[in-house]
Amino acid sequence: MSLFVFRESPTLQYHTEISKSRGTANMTDTERRFRKAQAIYRIYIENINLFDHVILTFGDEQDLRQQVGALVKGMGGQHHWPLQGES
Repeated sequence: MSLFVFRESPTLQYHTEISKSRGTANMTDTERRFRKAQAIYRIYIENINLFDHVILTFGDEQDLRQQVGALVKGMGGQHHWPLQGES
């Protein structure tokens, strides 16, 4: 089973704020990290169909708990869980 936890797309503003809060506000490094985060994000988004399930991290903690709970409950009903291939 493959799972993708969907987060919002990376922004330079967010990476700049994180760098400042960590005391590593070197703009060259921040921009490099941002570009790397963008590239990784694109790879996942462009291949979203490869994932069996997607969890959306929007909303509150209760919503996230419901999504994870439904996923775990659904796994219990699968006849080929865990890691048993089709015959």
